[in-house]
Amino acid sequence: MLKGRNGTIESPGFPYGYPNGANCTWVIVAEEGNRIQIVFQSFAVEEEYDFLSLYDGHPHPANFRTRLTGFSIPPPVTSTGSVFSLRLTSDFAVSAHGFKLYYEGKALLFSYSFSLFLLFISCICSSNEQQRDSCWMVRLLIQLVVLILCSDLSKCFIISV
Repeated sequence: MLKGRNGTIESPGFPYGYPNGANCTWVIVAEEGNRIQIVFQSFAVEEEYDFLSLYDGHPHPANFRTRLTGFSIPPPVTSTGSVFSLRLTSDFAVSAHGFKLYYEGKALLFSYSFSLFLLFISCICSSNEQQRDSCWMVRLLIQLVVLILCSDLSKCFIISV
């Protein structure tokens, strides 16, 4: 189990190759209310026979997200919660270099934005005695954009843009 804001995970033996018959599990736990982002720096796993399974939570079939195999560096992956797990499984024959990744806990940020339109109607009258009955109506439409940022459901900030 790995705790902390960030760190690096390498497959056993990286970069010289992971062992045959490997069954390794890493569980990353971030602070409550945070998500975990993993960014692969290197990835080489024997295609179709060895694989790295990713779980959005603890390693349980209900939390299974995807299975990675091959020699292409996968795109970054972000968890939906504060726990993220990886499991390396290899067969009993050929292996490859393995993988190296960087993980980081990120604050969960909700954002809401909306526009508020205010309509001001004013009447401007002439001060000239001859034109006292003539008024001009002025319409002024103001758009106020409001952005609400929440680090969790109890801590929100309102920003007027």
